[in-house]
Amino acid sequence: MPILIQKMMSPTILLMLLLKRSLFQKTVLIGICDTLPNRLFLVVLRVEKERQTFRLPQIPPLLLLNTGCYQRKQVIADFIKLSIPAEWRGFWSFLLGKNGVYWCGVIVMYKYETHLHTSPVSRCARASVEDSLAFYKSMGYDGVFITNHFFDGSMSPAPDNTYEGKINFFFSDYEHALDVGAKLGIKVFGGVETSYKGTDFLVYGLDKAWFLAHPEIVEMERSDFLTLMRESGALIIQAHPFHEAPYIDHIRLFPRHVHGVEIVNAGHRDEHNRMAKLYAEHYGLIPFAGSDNHFAGEQRRLAGVEFDEPINSVEEFIAAVKSGAAKVFTLINEG
Repeated sequence: MPILIQKMMSPTILLMLLLKRSLFQKTVLIGICDTLPNRLFLVVLRVEKERQTFRLPQIPPLLLLNTGCYQRKQVIADFIKLSIPAEWRGFWSFLLGKNGVYWCGVIVMYKYETHLHTSPVSRCARASVEDSLAFYKSMGYDGVFITNHFFDGSMSPAPDNTYEGKINFFFSDYEHALDVGAKLGIKVFGGVETSYKGTDFLVYGLDKAWFLAHPEIVEMERSDFLTLMRESGALIIQAHPFHEAPYIDHIRLFPRHVHGVEIVNAGHRDEHNRMAKLYAEHYGLIPFAGSDNHFAGEQRRLAGVEFDEPINSVEEFIAAVKSGAAKVFTLINEG
């Protein structure tokens, strides 16, 4: 049974529960409890007594979890499902028991939706900014990227059909989301999904001012457009590269013009995602994931990227993704 941590429970009581559980529970579960909506995990690591004791503060917890050992010292991991108040994030302590050295801590995985469409800007979206942000807040996400369709048939007509008018309309959902997100307590970042004959790209790091300053992009070849965005500091991800539809005459790949590939798109078929993973691996491109959510809480399958540390700007996001710090995740919306 999961242990429910109450807000008023003292750290001492928590540690006593953990120590008792870890000392006397015979079954050791190797894996991460990945079903909690607040994305918090608690881990108890035990180093076998006969092994040489080492200073645990020097060891990144996730390194232990990923490898199962450190400097040839076998580590046994006992993962316990918990519901932990948000204000306990980062809490940790040490326990010295007769059977070895114990490290107890709360590991926080900060989750981000990277591929989200909202109405009215995206013609195909069925959820508003308010509904979308409220849903992701309820799922415990730290932030979302609004990536509406840009200047293609899936973008709703702008009230002002001039280039400047279209840009202002495109960014209107994102600008509205900034206000809504501030009230709800969820971070909002901007992005773009641009399309070329059904081949789509997610773009992060270019703001409204950049697009207003570059009206020439409307007439540019797609490869030149991608090159310009990359040279301007954008992170470019090829979205669902193996998507098939009647309006797509053939699959187009741009491995020399993108940084990464959406190897998991929660809105597309598993075989397409498997091919995308092979594509990314073959070319050494960054693995990426997103939900491609058009329906807010009505979408059952979700995907995105998570980090050990919170992201506070698009620049931090780009740097973290390029450094390999982003971890792809998937989950099921049980709501």
